[in-house]
Order: sequence, then C-alpha cells, then structure tokens
Amino acid sequence: MSELVLLRGAPGSGKSTFAAVLARQRFAHIEADHWMVNDRYEYEFNPNLLKYCHAQCLERAKVVLARGRDVVVANTFTRLWELGPYLQLGFRTTVLKLEGTFPNVHGVPQEKVQSMRDRYEPH
Repeated sequence: MSELVLLRGAPGSGKSTFAAVLARQRFAHIEADHWMVNDRYEYEFNPNLLKYCHAQCLERAKVVLARGRDVVVANTFTRLWELGPYLQLGFRTTVLKLEGTFPNVHGVPQEKVQSMRDRYEPH
C-alpha cells in the first residue's frame, strides 16, 4: 500500500528541502506551489489561484497514490482542516511538522511567516 507523508510548517521551515530528500529515495514530491507558476514556468504567487493550486495538489496526490507510489506533500497546513482531505484518502499517513528558520525561497515577508506560525494548530 502506498504511503503518504504530509510536511507542515511555515515558509522557510524546510518542507521543500526535506521533501526533495524523500523524493530522491522513493517519494513523489507534490506541493500546491508547483501550480503557482507564470507563463515562463517561474514561481509567481497569486492569491487568486490558492484554491485551484491546493485542489490540484490534492488531486495529483490521489492519482499518484492510487498508482501505488509513495507521496510526500509539502504545504503549510497551518490549520487542521487543511489536513483533512489528505487524511481521509485512506492511505498510511505520517504528518510531520518542520520548524526550521531558513530563508524562504518564495519571498514571503517575515510578518506573514510569523502570522502563519501564530495560527498553527497542532495535530
């Protein structure tokens, strides 16, 4: 049976870096940010696309898991309800919170990062 790993944490916590390590082993690495790209395939945050990007992330995870592959999803998941759809997929799931304080690769302002840390709900 496929395994699902959910990585939680604020921007700069190390989610993408840790997911990349797992991807070099056996996991498919999926993030909502993978759909947050412009016409030149460069990362470009657009708050109007958040719902779409998260829906695409979940759907891609479902497809890959159904094909028998292990998946790691690296999203902030600051609220418990954001984990819900993944936890309901029925696969063996591990939820990890990353707490690093690295420079975030998407240029999220520090006050927004702190706001995300402040609203974090433990699992």
